[in-house]
Amino acid sequence: PNRIAEYADTAGKRMQGTSRGSGAQPGDPVRAAEAMIALTEHAAPPRHLVLGAWGVDQVTQRLKARLAEIEEWRATGEATDFPKG
Repeated sequence: PNRIAEYADTAGKRMQGTSRGSGAQPGDPVRAAEAMIALTEHAAPPRHLVLGAWGVDQVTQRLKARLAEIEEWRATGEATDFPKG
């Protein structure tokens, strides 16, 4: 493929990293497809299905961080309601 020299230090490095990891992912695409197909027959499928242990771990960490931030700023957020009464 044609590459633009000016992007070698940015997108070029990203492409190299992606290429190095290609084929070494822990996820099994067949199992992922089977899980998604099974959901089509489920009476109440989830709105979000995170695939793979790494994915579940990453999403869990980010959600915990988001919840912690919400709790930290709860009083500020709640103080914007109209006064009760």
